[in-house]
Amino acid sequence: MHTATAEDFDKIYSVMQSNFPDNEYRDYTAQKKLLDKKNYFIKTESSEAGTIEAFIAYWKFNGFIYIEHIAVAGENKGKGLGSSILKRFTVNGKLPLIAEIEPPEHSCLAQKRWRFYQRHGFYLNERRYIQPSLGKNKNPAELRIISYPAPLTGEEFCSVREILYKNVYKVKE
Repeated sequence: MHTATAEDFDKIYSVMQSNFPDNEYRDYTAQKKLLDKKNYFIKTESSEAGTIEAFIAYWKFNGFIYIEHIAVAGENKGKGLGSSILKRFTVNGKLPLIAEIEPPEHSCLAQKRWRFYQRHGFYLNERRYIQPSLGKNKNPAELRIISYPAPLTGEEFCSVREILYKNVYKVKE
C-alpha cells in the first residue's frame, strides 16, 4: 500500500464520490485539507500504470483507529481489493478499529456493506448514532458504529462518539 499524497487526491476524491452518498464525505477543499492533519491518513492500492484502484482513509486516535472511508474504484469491485486492505488492518493492527455504516435495514446495498465488514470480524453496535453534518448543505446521517475485534460497551461507545464528534466533526455533543 502507498501513502497518498496531495497529487493523488483528485483520483481518490473521484473514487470517494462514486462510492458514498453525498452527505458522507466533505466538499473537495475540506476533504483535501485533512491531508494536513497529523493523525489522518490515506493509503492506496494502485495498478502498475499508477491508477488508484482502492483506498482507505482513517484517523488514528489514542485507543482506536477510525476508518472514515474505504472504497474500490468501480471497475475493480469484486476482485478482493477491499478485503485485502481491511485484512491488513485487522491482522496487523494493534488498536481496535471503528467505522460507521448505514443501518443494514435501510437498503440492500447497506446490507451488502454490513456483510462485508461482518466477514472481517466487525460487530454492529446497536446504539443510536447520528453522524454530524460534514459541511454546508450536507445533512446529518443516521448511521451505526461498527467495531473490531469486539462490540463496544456503553462506556466505550460514548467515548468513541465523543472523540469522533470533537476531532472528526468538530461539534460538541
